[in-house]
Amino acid sequence: MSLAKSLTIATVVLLSITRSALAGKHDEDQLVVTTMKRAAAKDVKGLIELQGQAISSPADRYAYHLARYVADPKGYGAIFVSEFPASSSGVMGYVYKLELARGDDGSRLTPTFLYAFDQLGNLAISGNPEAVEKLFMVTNYSDGVVTEFVCEKVAQVIARDVTLALDKLSKLNIFQRQRVYKCFGASSANEISSMRQAMVKQQQGKYSNIVQEVIGALDSAY
Repeated sequence: MSLAKSLTIATVVLLSITRSALAGKHDEDQLVVTTMKRAAAKDVKGLIELQGQAISSPADRYAYHLARYVADPKGYGAIFVSEFPASSSGVMGYVYKLELARGDDGSRLTPTFLYAFDQLGNLAISGNPEAVEKLFMVTNYSDGVVTEFVCEKVAQVIARDVTLALDKLSKLNIFQRQRVYKCFGASSANEISSMRQAMVKQQQGKYSNIVQEVIGALDSAY
């Protein structure tokens, strides 16, 4: 076979693969758009009809569970939290990308920018243990505006329910906890003071070692 013919065949194959990939990506994007539009319309029944299609990829699966939460927060709050990713590919990959995404008409797909992070943080602040754990893990994998946003939630969680915060911090290794403590650098003087006061009251408790660790991080950030 001549070199020219080989190159022609290779080009045709490459174009075919590229078109297939683009078509698949388009289909996936359209599924997410449809899912989020039904969420905005509070169309729970319509979302249930999409369930079989929405588990083909982690991104689709996440979008589906977020959509159900948007449509019915009380009914799907628990699964929204449990399905919230705790990985760099998830947090700054498909979660953040969905926050940036727009529909065919240019409208935002999520109710507000950073909606999912906001809701996770609010559930953590309300005392949801798994949401607190996920929120702390998000600080390990987030970047930029997402980190700034979730760090504000972290400060509120610690000041509001220090016992729960310490319990979840104790489940993390030292490196993961240090990533959480980096949030303190973005905290206001009032937030630092509130967190420190909450920690001081726990110095004689079962999490005393972590309390001292947190206080040290707070003092360094002040």
